[in-house]
Amino acid sequence: LSLLPYNPAVPSDGIVAAAIAARTGSVVLPVDGSVMSPYVREWLENVYPRIYYVAIVGNTGSIPTVTEHMIEKTIR
Repeated sequence: LSLLPYNPAVPSDGIVAAAIAARTGSVVLPVDGSVMSPYVREWLENVYPRIYYVAIVGNTGSIPTVTEHMIEKTIR
């Protein structure tokens, strides 16, 4: 399972993430702030064993560094 987090404030990032997901069967994860909701964190923890790749969609800094670290910490 591949995870594609993106910033929903940038519509083009969502379109690109959706296109990649449709082609590869990846999961799109909109991340709209520096605080990850408890529901998203729980989902990541439950899906963790199946995640083998994370690719952030967008420019450098498109999602906050804090959120990026939270995703990495959750799926370790």
